[in-house]
Amino acid sequence: MTKLRILFVDDEEAVLRGLQNLLRKDRHRWDFVFASSGAAGLEQMRREPADIVVSDMRMPGMDGLEFLGNVQRELPRCARFVLSGQCENEAALRVVRITHQFFFKPCKVDVLRAAFERVETLRSYLDDPRVIEVVSSIDQLPSPAATFNAVSRLANDPTADLGALVAVIEQDAAVCAKVLQVVNSAYFGLPRQVVAVRDAVMYLGIELIKGLLLTTSGIAAAQALEAHPDPRFSLQDLQRRSLLTALLARQIVSPRELADLAYTTGLLHDLGKIVLFLTSREDFLRAIDLAGSSGMSSEQAEKQLLGASHAQAGAYLLGLWGLPFALVEATAHCHHPREVAPDQRALVESVYVASSLIDEAIDRAAGSPKCAALDEVDIDASGRSAELAGWREQAQQLATTGSGADLRAKVA
Repeated sequence: MTKLRILFVDDEEAVLRGLQNLLRKDRHRWDFVFASSGAAGLEQMRREPADIVVSDMRMPGMDGLEFLGNVQRELPRCARFVLSGQCENEAALRVVRITHQFFFKPCKVDVLRAAFERVETLRSYLDDPRVIEVVSSIDQLPSPAATFNAVSRLANDPTADLGALVAVIEQDAAVCAKVLQVVNSAYFGLPRQVVAVRDAVMYLGIELIKGLLLTTSGIAAAQALEAHPDPRFSLQDLQRRSLLTALLARQIVSPRELADLAYTTGLLHDLGKIVLFLTSREDFLRAIDLAGSSGMSSEQAEKQLLGASHAQAGAYLLGLWGLPFALVEATAHCHHPREVAPDQRALVESVYVASSLIDEAIDRAAGSPKCAALDEVDIDASGRSAELAGWREQAQQLATTGSGADLRAKVA
């Protein structure tokens, strides 16, 4: 793997010199480039593209927002970070559309190193430059209008509590991912990473979340999907399967302190399907056909036709957005838990089992051909095979639960 090229853009020469000194010992690992204005940074990127750009927000002439917007349009493969000392909530919500992560000045060098190392790790999930480019270009994901409308009603209802807002967000993978991206950014400076939606909502509050949805909601994209439906892929069906997977994963995971993480991972584990459908619709649909006709798994068909599976694409995006790494790793391996070390397998296994049993139950109830059988080898190895019959019954109960209010009650 070639060395990462990292470009810092800041109009204060003292800041650039400080970064050079702090990162001097990392020169053997990464190539650093420095530019003192947005225009100079863009010229540098056009001459020799960087893998990561770290930009200040407030700069004369071309500010950080304009600079990063240009990078997003012209060089979408680049990871886009903000390093700024001043940014109000309103500006932060604007920049979340075009940046992957936000860091506050002064920022500890170890925090930056960790972010750069994460990009390196994510490249091990995706090695196809074309896929990296399309995934990195994603700034919003489709979310049904019903989600936005529900949040708007709650925001305007003086009697509504945060619990009602949590119940809405916990059903929508796209909104959940964006909320977790924002709350886990260094902008909020929280002492720990947040994996539970209720914790994120408590930190952000209703008004900030409403602003986030106004700024980043993918309602238009969802409407476009609904206007041109395809029987091979349904956003509503994916949302339902993901929600039920989350509910079951939270019930069966052990140890119990992983329950919140299991729920969130279950909700987000198939987000990569939306990414591939948005960016490579025809090839993604062809992969669905290939898997159905050849006996291949969906992951094998996707890799053959698109260069990456939906699990890899989803994990890359969530990692780039700065979500907790345990969630990212579990998403990457959610269909193949044996790829994870045994002592780290509990979370991945719970999502794998939940997803497999929910798919099986839904397809059976619909009279569809049974999906790929659950591989019980790992269940035997974990010593929980005696619980499988009970898990299958729970999956069937969830799959026959009505949508809407019934599921919202289970989430709450």
